[in-house]
Amino acid sequence: MSNKYKYIITKQSDIIPIIGRLSMLKLLTQKGKEITYEIRIIRKYEARTMKQNRLLWAYYTALGELPGYTAEEIHELMKTAFLSYSKTDKNGITNTFTKSTTELSTVEFGEYYEKVVEFGFNFYGFEWNYSIEDDLPIIPAVPF
Repeated sequence: MSNKYKYIITKQSDIIPIIGRLSMLKLLTQKGKEITYEIRIIRKYEARTMKQNRLLWAYYTALGELPGYTAEEIHELMKTAFLSYSKTDKNGITNTFTKSTTELSTVEFGEYYEKVVEFGFNFYGFEWNYSIEDDLPIIPAVPF
């Protein structure tokens, strides 16, 4: 018999009932033998925010003016450079895939954004001094 329990902890007081449940596990036995349990704790990350996305697309638009690329073209170049991964299928064929920025957590998105800005500076000498808290330059509508 396999019982799975999922507990969501959003505040400190959520922990107490979980600890009580875990302490009861020691008392449970099956045919005189102790039962082994596996407990996983996984931090849930929030998806990237709209504010983060607006900042990135403002950057793509401004950077794209240097080489003459659209924001969408810069987006594809940056995703390929920083969000690509390879996977080999059951037949031994390796393919390359590119993760979408919509799949990134706020932390992952922040790391991606830093890489993109560093690329712009290193490759084009482009300095970008805007942060998520700044009023962004006026740009055309960007995809969300």
